[in-house]
Amino acid sequence: MVDTEDTTNDLGAMEFFILALIDRAGLKSLYSFQKHAGLQPGGIRPALQRLEQRNLIQRAESSRRQRRDFSLTPSGRNLLRRAWKECLMDSNDTEAVLRSICVALLVGRPDEARYFAMSVRANRIDSAHEKELEAEHLNRTQSDPLSLYVWMRALTEARRRGAEGEAFEQLILLLERQLNNGTTTGWSEPAEAGSDQEG
Repeated sequence: MVDTEDTTNDLGAMEFFILALIDRAGLKSLYSFQKHAGLQPGGIRPALQRLEQRNLIQRAESSRRQRRDFSLTPSGRNLLRRAWKECLMDSNDTEAVLRSICVALLVGRPDEARYFAMSVRANRIDSAHEKELEAEHLNRTQSDPLSLYVWMRALTEARRRGAEGEAFEQLILLLERQLNNGTTTGWSEPAEAGSDQEG
């Protein structure tokens, strides 16, 4: 068994997302991760293995369809409770950012989710502006296929970052409405056993 005191060093948004999905969303199987969270079994196996090796999750044999359900160990529950904020790091990987926002919502911190989304939005808008300036400069210096490639790469990256900034703006507005209306209560309640239904 691995000491869980220093387990967050190499745990990222995916691992915290899985912990929150199991504990707070009631997802317990590879099937439910795929069906409800869009996570492909092959893509999350390394994260599941890291969590198991650190004694943060465990598997139990289920008589139903020979399915092996996941659950958090006491160490895993404690880690999620005390260290979930460590996944709130901006990343170029938008999926990681969205997973981190979902973790904040699942642990009952919509205010933290909103604040993090605001920070990411600002970073995306700033970096989109920087890439637009770079693309404008490169557009003036195109002289061959390689310079055309570099220009298009900068331009598409600027547009991608700008679109992500706009999407995060919509998310922020939604979170603000829900915070103001009090409709985020109940999101942080641990899921009941048996809520992970197949089919």
